[in-house]
Amino acid sequence: MGRQVNLATSPKDAARARLHQPGQEAYHHLVVALIVIGVIILATVTFRRLRLGKRDALAVKELPYEKVTSLLTPAERDFFETLWAVAQSEDLAVFTKVRLSDLVKVRRGIENRQVLQNRIQQKHVDFVLCSSSQLAPVLVVELDDRSHQLPRRQERDILVDRIFASADLPILRIPVAHHYHAEELAAQIRARLGLVTTARSG
Repeated sequence: MGRQVNLATSPKDAARARLHQPGQEAYHHLVVALIVIGVIILATVTFRRLRLGKRDALAVKELPYEKVTSLLTPAERDFFETLWAVAQSEDLAVFTKVRLSDLVKVRRGIENRQVLQNRIQQKHVDFVLCSSSQLAPVLVVELDDRSHQLPRRQERDILVDRIFASADLPILRIPVAHHYHAEELAAQIRARLGLVTTARSG
């Protein structure tokens, strides 16, 4: 008969196995922790290299920007000439392409203040008349072309009108035309500002 191999574990071997098991678990935990740390370090280095690469690209390569030919469209320029002359006669300053957030702000203590502020953040108006002394806004002037007849644009205009009404800042809407008369525009501005227009004697 062949020799029988005793597969039973001796008490001494079992004790050794129990002694080595906690050490193996600690080793596995250490390996996993080192792998996680290595991944974090690699991701951080890669992210920094990408950021530096983008900065270098912005610093070296020519950026795709060019200067606009004018702040105003041809129709707005035609109106601006008349508006400028009227403003000079009324001792007012003219500003163009002004953001709503530069003209009005949400009152403090109002609920959802940031939401209301965001509604005006990306909107602007065509012209603003300000006092020459303190540059305080006194009148908003919008030049309305055909785009203002679109439903979405009309919703925007209604909202803008409500915002300025709430802020007690008057707005004057002028339809786009081929020609503008300075005296007529001056009368409209003075009326919107609540100023008395004296009729000229003939």
